[in-house]
Amino acid sequence: MRESCDRPYSTATGFVGESTAIASDSAVERKGTASDRRSGEPAPSRGGFGEVLAIPAFRLLWLAQLAAQLGEAIALVAMPLLVYDLTGSAELLGAIFVIQLLPRVVLAPIAGMLADRLDRRRILLAADLARAGLVALLPFTGLAWQIALIAMLVALGNAIARPAELAAVPMVVPASLLVPALSISQVAASVVRIVGPALAAGVIAVTSPGPAFGLQALCFLISAGCIFTLTLPAVSRAPATTTLLLAARREIGDGLRVVRNNPIVRGITAVEMLWQLVTAVLV
Repeated sequence: MRESCDRPYSTATGFVGESTAIASDSAVERKGTASDRRSGEPAPSRGGFGEVLAIPAFRLLWLAQLAAQLGEAIALVAMPLLVYDLTGSAELLGAIFVIQLLPRVVLAPIAGMLADRLDRRRILLAADLARAGLVALLPFTGLAWQIALIAMLVALGNAIARPAELAAVPMVVPASLLVPALSISQVAASVVRIVGPALAAGVIAVTSPGPAFGLQALCFLISAGCIFTLTLPAVSRAPATTTLLLAARREIGDGLRVVRNNPIVRGITAVEMLWQLVTAVLV
């Protein structure tokens, strides 16, 4: 398997980082194609979705992403409904929902820096196992504050895992297939955001919140199993010369400048922000 991480792939700015990576890889492909034509060599063919899914390592990573994101989506409905079932308070229901979303917004830059500096496979494996264990405790809780604490810890795991998932994609696919690989990941994530809450609501309506949490824990365990069997190529990282906070601040600034100056990235970012808003309202 050829390692495709020679170029830096930063996830510190969330979907801004995704858009920047897509744009930069497209530019590299265009440059390479033009060079080949000038030298008289045939231009390389652009890979498709089937070619991406034929890569065993990407399939494992993709299945891990699907399972973990399904677990996250189930929690968006199951945890607030459990609190409402215990307390009957609509205010607490809304508070649990906010608790689950806030860490991803606040910690995205720091989580991205961790994914850039630490072993991504270990990050994903630790996050999956921790979330599975925390969710397994939920049926045995009886107080709203206990559920809120677990919801916050699970949300922290979500916030840390997502950048590592995205940063691992270029490690298992060649540069020519990076755009379709990221597209597959994003489309699947968008579908899961809708299917997961609906599935959780159906399970809870037929039974109770307990089985929904069992299903959520199973999703995280499936993801952990996929990550455990996944082999990622070694990546040489330069020693850190600045603190995590300073590096995050610098990379956020770099990402925002790319969004401001690149119309393609600006459009992708706007669409992603709109989609996040719409799915949050639907849930």
